[in-house]
Amino acid sequence: MTVSVVRSNIMASPEEGDLPKTEDSKMGDEETEEEPKLGLLQQDPVQTGKRARKSTVRLAAEEPKKEKPPLEIKEGSGIELGTLDNVCYNLEKILATDQNLKMVHNFLFGSQGKKTVIKKNIRKFSGFTDMSDAFLKKKQDWLGQKTVFQLKTIAEVLDVDIRGTKEDKIEQILDFAKKPTDPGHSSIRERVKKKTAKRKRAASKKKKATTKVSKAGAPSAKTPRQYFALEIKNKVKAENPDSSKEELMRIIKDQYEALSPEEMKKYEDMAAEAAKEEEDEDEDESEEDEPEDDDDDSDYEEKKRTAKKKAPKKSAAKVESDEDEDEDEDSDEEDMCGFEKSEFEEFKAGILDILGKESDVDSLTPKMILAGLGDKFPDKDIQAIKVPLKKLIKEQFTKFINART
Repeated sequence: MTVSVVRSNIMASPEEGDLPKTEDSKMGDEETEEEPKLGLLQQDPVQTGKRARKSTVRLAAEEPKKEKPPLEIKEGSGIELGTLDNVCYNLEKILATDQNLKMVHNFLFGSQGKKTVIKKNIRKFSGFTDMSDAFLKKKQDWLGQKTVFQLKTIAEVLDVDIRGTKEDKIEQILDFAKKPTDPGHSSIRERVKKKTAKRKRAASKKKKATTKVSKAGAPSAKTPRQYFALEIKNKVKAENPDSSKEELMRIIKDQYEALSPEEMKKYEDMAAEAAKEEEDEDEDESEEDEPEDDDDDSDYEEKKRTAKKKAPKKSAAKVESDEDEDEDEDSDEEDMCGFEKSEFEEFKAGILDILGKESDVDSLTPKMILAGLGDKFPDKDIQAIKVPLKKLIKEQFTKFINART
């Protein structure tokens, strides 16, 4: 009876998993939940279960960038610049990537333009189509921001004559751009051709003159005795094999002097014929040296001679004073370095200010001073005028150093 009771108690005992959890077991579970996850290299390499499926990322086609429409060149009230030979010549002599050409395109069309079509666009320009006050004021202000040097560059490319103050130059360029017309200037291309041809003629004359001098230094036609010596030289040498050169020449001389007048005439005729042929060659060369008739050169020489006759003679003192005035004018122009007086004074003051503030002036370079001017005048396009500015910087730097010493 006792054994059966025990057996029933064992059968009725709950399983381990069904045992109620104590407080200690609950704390242990919380600790296991709070344990950090193992890293990828610390985990078991054999993984069980299903892998997480990655979501598919679809590629969306990008919209193509909108290209700027090509520049539309409307017909103006003037003639196309491509019909002006001087403008075409200027465009041929300048690179499409040149900043000055981009500046001209920007003035005419409001954009710098692509290098592949920049010259083509300028040739097609025939004047502004917008003549409103606001548009013209905008162009006038744009030109006003440029230096005189840049204005001269624009005028040179467009073959426009500009004179007077900066405001006058701006007005003259703007008037041409409103309605381009043929200024009637002489062809630059033809002038260059004539100068090139003149240089070639001068070089050719110099070369022929050198050849003539060399010919003049060369021995003239042979004498009758030399022709006689050429004829009997081998015979005399064979008859006198042991004789020296001087002795052979003496023998030939004695034989020539012993000739009769009739025999000597043969060699005199040979020498005279050779001399005549040489004279004919010299005459042919002199005829080739004569330059072709050039109406322009002859007119120029005629005008020069006429001017010399008409011009009154100046006294020596007056000539010296005129030369001094010319030198003074030239020096003033060189000191201005191509700038207007106001711009010149402005840049000069800026350069002297930079030199005065620097303790070690000898360490300064033109490039450093140029950078300082860029900081002083942020509204000026320093890079576009760096060539005349460097010249001005060198002059002022030299004067500053001389004044200090």
